[in-house]
Amino acid sequence: MDSISKQFPAWQSKIEQLYQENADFQEACRDYEEVHSLLANWTSTTQVHPAIIDEYRTLLKELEVEIVEALQARFQPVEPPDEDV
Repeated sequence: MDSISKQFPAWQSKIEQLYQENADFQEACRDYEEVHSLLANWTSTTQVHPAIIDEYRTLLKELEVEIVEALQARFQPVEPPDEDV
């Protein structure tokens, strides 16, 4: 989870905690690490079509959003508005 920790250093302890608690979050983290690793390898070569690289960059951004949303949902839940009685 090095790439995720580097991308979201302020969330590092929360990432580790949620990773232990939530299988869906684990999957998102594994997917992020895999896509990040592929992109790092691909951008250092010229053998991968630029459209594929762009598609994976988009996927990486989508995974970042998914990870942040999961963290916020777990650690910064939105409180319901006060209701007037």
